[in-house]
Amino acid sequence: MRKEFRYVLPLVLVLVNSVTQVPAQDVDFKASAPSVVATGEPFEVVYTLNARPEQFRQPEFSPFELLGGPSTSTSTSVQMIGTQIRQNITVSYTYYLRANSTGKFEIPPAQATIKGKNFSSNALSIEVVKGSTPASQPQQGARSPSGEEAESIKGGKDLFAAFLVDKRNVYLREPVIVTLKVYDRMGLSRLAPPKLPALQGFYKNDIPTPELRQLTRENVNGQIYNTGVIARFILYPQKTGDLTIGSVEFNGAVQRTVTRRSRSWFDFDFDFPTIQEQPVTFRSEPVTIHVKPLPPGQPANFSGTVGDLSMAASIDKPELNTNDALTLKIKLTGKANMKMINPPVVSFPADFDAYPPKANVQEEYTTEGTTGSVTFEYIAIPRHPGTFTIPPVSFSYFSPRSNEYKTLASQPFSVTVNKGREDTTITVVSGLSREDVRLLNQDIRYIKRNIPDWKNKQLLLDSHLFILWYVAPLVLFALLIGIRRKTIRERADAARMRHKRAARLAAKRLRKAEKAMKNQQQDEFYEEILKAIWGYLSDKLMIPLANLSRDNAWQALSERGISGELKEQLGKIIDTCELARFAPAGTLPSMKETYENAVVLMEKIDQNLK
Repeated sequence: MRKEFRYVLPLVLVLVNSVTQVPAQDVDFKASAPSVVATGEPFEVVYTLNARPEQFRQPEFSPFELLGGPSTSTSTSVQMIGTQIRQNITVSYTYYLRANSTGKFEIPPAQATIKGKNFSSNALSIEVVKGSTPASQPQQGARSPSGEEAESIKGGKDLFAAFLVDKRNVYLREPVIVTLKVYDRMGLSRLAPPKLPALQGFYKNDIPTPELRQLTRENVNGQIYNTGVIARFILYPQKTGDLTIGSVEFNGAVQRTVTRRSRSWFDFDFDFPTIQEQPVTFRSEPVTIHVKPLPPGQPANFSGTVGDLSMAASIDKPELNTNDALTLKIKLTGKANMKMINPPVVSFPADFDAYPPKANVQEEYTTEGTTGSVTFEYIAIPRHPGTFTIPPVSFSYFSPRSNEYKTLASQPFSVTVNKGREDTTITVVSGLSREDVRLLNQDIRYIKRNIPDWKNKQLLLDSHLFILWYVAPLVLFALLIGIRRKTIRERADAARMRHKRAARLAAKRLRKAEKAMKNQQQDEFYEEILKAIWGYLSDKLMIPLANLSRDNAWQALSERGISGELKEQLGKIIDTCELARFAPAGTLPSMKETYENAVVLMEKIDQNLK
């Protein structure tokens, strides 16, 4: 036992020394409490650290009444990452308070000392409202159905949902921030995801919203509700008039305390409370948005954008050669529906070949609206040398904030085009038609206007060569089909195929026997001679090898006109091969003599069996 402990102890010391704790500069010190409470309602304030402090100093909780605390708890977890072991510590201090007066109050930060350094938590802001009667509960002692037989209840003022909009009177394509929120004072325990209504007349962008896992307390008109955000999105009205956001139906369950009466073995009746889930349904109210048309006085280049934007324009190079590409970028940044912005019109010089712009949209959806940028990239290729000017690019939009149209403009761009080394362009002068213009580098030639005379030319369809090339593949195809069908029929006749291949297989085995004879391999030689003879007779006489014997083979040979002399010579060769494994080598004919006799005899039999 001591010997084993001697090896274990160093390992334990290494593990203990490799454990790392949170450095002092990574200390996380947080304070948490409800954001709203009611007078007379007890609540908790919890301070959490991820390191063990040498000293903890609580703040002044006035005007709140301290009911108890601190209640201290510590939890530790160990995590191994590679060869390093990390120890995570969580220390919490819990205080129990009660509010006795209404208003908004702030609890200052708590203080803690860790490894000689002082740290402060965050301050807490708590709103206190006047205490009210709690949400209705079922009458004590009443029996309530449970399980699948429980009747669904309807939400009311204690459980409802609502669409919150930042404005109800907007211009056409002005963004509207919409938040779908649920309010609960009934003890909501489960809520199924609702189906949002069809938003007719709106363009919608969803704001990323975390999945609702826990409700938070909120003061709503002096009442404390547990609230949660179901969805957020941005709506852009696409037509004027009154547009409606339809209602949404919710299905969930609430927890209710039900008192049940039971009789004991001693005939005493007693009541005991139980927690029961009861289905509940409720709906949100529809919301109407009034959409106004944009005011008159629209600029000539206005394309319908509504928002607040800024513009930046640039070219990639002020000097280039003919047939090189020039890139002009126009970037619009700000708050607007970037995907719906039309590209500004750019007037390139006539000597430039311009291409449709490519748009790169980057958007972010928040509760402040849609922010981001859209960059339009124009490609133009100058065809002639010279100095050219790209006029200023302008873009107009409507700003709902200032209630006016605004126009953005860039500076003009001067571009110097030099003649390239491989410039094949020809200067166009007056008096030349389009047919006289040569190929412009790699561009498409102009369409010829003169129609050739095809009447006196013989078409390929009228020639004998076309008919020959048309008929020859059909004849060749028919020939291949016939050969293929013949091959299939022959292969389908297994007996015929065995009969045809008998001589070929026998010759193959005889070649193996000849090779064994040259190598003086006596056993292999006689074995191959036997395989050649019996295999040939099986295939030629169409008798399965498993059923083949000397008697039925001799009878079949006689029926096919093979003389008794040939059968006698064949029997001698078979006897010689079968006795070769037992008889001494000097008592048998030579392998060469046996081989030659077998070859001559099988040729004679094959000629008579054809």
